[in-house]
Amino acid sequence: MVKNRRTRSGCLTCRQRRVKCDEGQPNCLRCVRSGRECVKGWNIRFIHGHAEFLFQDWQTWMPVRGQQFSFVDETSETHAWYTDDYDTILSPSEDLQEATPTPRQFEEGNPFLDSSPIVLRTPSELQSPTRILHNYFSTLPIEQPKLLDTQEAFLLRHYITTFGGSLDICDPQRHFSSVVPDLATRSPVLLNAALAASAHHLSRVTDYDPLVVDMYHERCVELLIPMLGELSSVPDEVIAATVLLRLYEQMSSAITGLDSERHLSGTGALMDSESSCATAGGIRQASFWIFLRQAIDVALNHQRPLKFNLEAYAGQMDLSVLWDDWAWANRMVWITAEVVAYVFARDNCQARLEELRRKIDTWWEQKPDSFGPLHVAPGAVFPEIYFVRPWHAIGMQYYYTAMILLLVADSSRLKLGVGYRESRQALEAEVAAHFSVLLGISTNGDDIQGRLGACHVVSVCAPWITDRMHQEATVRILRRLESENAWPTRAIALAAMEEWQWDAEDRQRALG
Repeated sequence: MVKNRRTRSGCLTCRQRRVKCDEGQPNCLRCVRSGRECVKGWNIRFIHGHAEFLFQDWQTWMPVRGQQFSFVDETSETHAWYTDDYDTILSPSEDLQEATPTPRQFEEGNPFLDSSPIVLRTPSELQSPTRILHNYFSTLPIEQPKLLDTQEAFLLRHYITTFGGSLDICDPQRHFSSVVPDLATRSPVLLNAALAASAHHLSRVTDYDPLVVDMYHERCVELLIPMLGELSSVPDEVIAATVLLRLYEQMSSAITGLDSERHLSGTGALMDSESSCATAGGIRQASFWIFLRQAIDVALNHQRPLKFNLEAYAGQMDLSVLWDDWAWANRMVWITAEVVAYVFARDNCQARLEELRRKIDTWWEQKPDSFGPLHVAPGAVFPEIYFVRPWHAIGMQYYYTAMILLLVADSSRLKLGVGYRESRQALEAEVAAHFSVLLGISTNGDDIQGRLGACHVVSVCAPWITDRMHQEATVRILRRLESENAWPTRAIALAAMEEWQWDAEDRQRALG
C-alpha cells in the first residue's frame, strides 16, 4: 500500500506569500483580510521514494543511436507549484543525472530512430496550470462584477447563506436573500448593514477580525443618520437596513451583556410612520414581518409589553384576506403579538383573554391542511416533528407559543385554597406538553429562525418546566444556538437554571 500521500487545498496566493492558508472556501481568511485575490489551485497527490516506481535492470530501453543524453527530475519543482515546499526545490545542476542506457539493437532504417538533438525543457520554461487557467479565463466574456472588493463580496455571500433564508422564513419571494443583496450593491447604507451583520456572525463563530465588524457598523450608522433626517418618505433600503442593524444588535448583546434596543426602537418608529408596510408588498412588507418577530422576541425575553403600536395595523389583519400558506403563518405571528401585548400589559380582563383564545381556535380550525406535520416520531426527550415548508413550522411554533402564554396568564386555572396543588400540577402538565411540541418543532428545523422558535419563550414558561430531563435538554438546545448560530442565549439559560434552582456546579457544567 502506498503511504504518505499528501493533498493540499490551500490557495496559490498564500503559497506564493509563503504563509499558512486556512483553506477556507470560497476564499481563505488571509486573502479576505488582506484584500488579495484568493487564487485556487488543484489538489495534486505526489508519491515519493517508492521502489516500485524505479527503473529495473531488466527493463527494455528505447534505442538512441550514437547519443548520450541527460534525464531531468522535475518532481521537486512541479511539486512546488501545488505545495508550500519551496525550500526543497533543487537547482538544475543537482537535478541532472548522467545516464547511458544500453538499449537493444534495432534494425537499420527504423523510422522511429532519429539522430537529431533531443531538447529537454525545464519547469521554469513551462507555464504552471494556474497560469494556463488565467490565460484561458482572460478570453471569456465576463461582465464587470457588482462588487470589486473581495472582502465585501465574501461577506455579502456569507450573509445570504447564513441569514437570508432565516429572515425570509415566511416570505416565499425571498426578499432578504435575493432582492436585498442585489439592492445592497447599489445602496451603501444597506450594503454596510448586511456586511456588519455578516462579519459579526463570523467573529462569533470563527476568529474573524472584530475590528472589521465595527468598521462596517460605523459606516452604516454614519450613512443612515443624515438620511433619516432628510427624507420625507423612507425608501426600501433604509427600512431593510434598520432590520439588519437590529440583527447585528441582537448578536452584540451576547458580548456586551446589554441589549440597547436602539435599532429596534428606530425600526419601530419607521414602521409607525409607514403604517401600510404590513400589506405594502415587496421589501417593506417583508421588513415589517421580520421586525414584528424581533419585537416579540424582545418582549418575551424581558417579559414586558411590545414596543410597537399594534392598533395602527389592526385593520390590515383581516382573516378573510388570507390566501396563501405563508400569509396564514404571518397571521399566527400577529395573533401571538396580540397575546404578548395582553399578557405583559397586566390586563386582567377575562373577556379579552377569551377573545384571544377564540382567535387562536379559529386559526387552528381554518388553517390549510398543508400545516399538518410531514412526520412525527418519539425523540430522546422531545418529539421529532417535521414540516414540508418552513412557514408551516413557524406558524405552528407561534401557535404553541400563544397557547402557553394564555395558559400561564389565565388566573382562573389555579384554585386559591384546597385543590391548588392539583390545579397547579394540571397546569404544569399542559404547559409542558405544549412546550415539548414547540421544542420538537424547533430542534428539527434547518434554519436559524426555526431553531430560535422556542428559545425566547423559555423565559416565560421556565417555572412550569419541572422535569429535570426536560430542563437539561432545554439548556443543551440554548447552548447549541449560542455556539453554532452566534445567538445570545446564555443569559436565557442562566435565568432558567436559577429559576430551576440548579447549584453552581451544575450550571457551570451545563454551560461548559
